[in-house]
Amino acid sequence: MALEERLTFSENKNYFAPLGVYALGSAIDCASTYYGLASGKIEEVNPLINASIGQLGIFEGTLVPKLFMAGIIVISSAYLQVKRNADKTKVNPAPILYLGGILTAGVGFSWMLDHYFFS
Repeated sequence: MALEERLTFSENKNYFAPLGVYALGSAIDCASTYYGLASGKIEEVNPLINASIGQLGIFEGTLVPKLFMAGIIVISSAYLQVKRNADKTKVNPAPILYLGGILTAGVGFSWMLDHYFFS
């Protein structure tokens, strides 16, 4: 049975909402990081993303590593959900995705708070 057959919406409503929160948080992080870098308001401190920016430019260098990590998290959470549906694990990926989405968006916005409100 393929992964998409095991992750139907009707059987996994409690999975797709947190997945959406995580996707939104990742998008906010990507957009705010790109905006900050492109406008010169921030410098990237992550050495992997910094190296990627040096090779690919600001847009692709920011987007590619962040999407790669988001992809790993989405695939891992989908795997956990399939295992949970089959009663092979009790681990619920929903809280992980909610927390990850909120923290990812928060990290993306943190420089804006500092720059616009506390400086």
